[in-house]
Amino acid sequence: MATMVRELAWALCVCVSFIGWGVSLARLFRLPRDVGSTGCLGVSLAVCYGGVVDLLAVGGQLTTVGFVAVGAVVGVAQVRSLELDGFSGLLPRSLPARLVLAVIVLLAVVGIAGHIYYADYDVYDDKPACWGLSHSASDVC
Repeated sequence: MATMVRELAWALCVCVSFIGWGVSLARLFRLPRDVGSTGCLGVSLAVCYGGVVDLLAVGGQLTTVGFVAVGAVVGVAQVRSLELDGFSGLLPRSLPARLVLAVIVLLAVVGIAGHIYYADYDVYDDKPACWGLSHSASDVC
């Protein structure tokens, strides 16, 4: 459970970092600062950054954590500059549509919570689970 909480915290930091880098680029190029645009700009900058870091062969945990940390700090500091007016109409208004949304979110939570982490995987206890896998996937069993 602790592993899942750490991974969730890391994923949230990465998402905030995308928005932070995107806000910085949007300010630099005078682009709209809504959440979707800044997130896309942040992802594109991260892809470019990753390519350059890989090309220069200087990548590692420290460069990744540094990139995410700087972006997350900027993202938290710049959250007020985002145009968040669009969030008020995002939830569906009808009860059936809200129920469908709740079921989808619940299925996503169950899927994430039920994931088998490779560090916790025991080939002796979980051998029958591997028998249903294809040949390439069962090589780990």
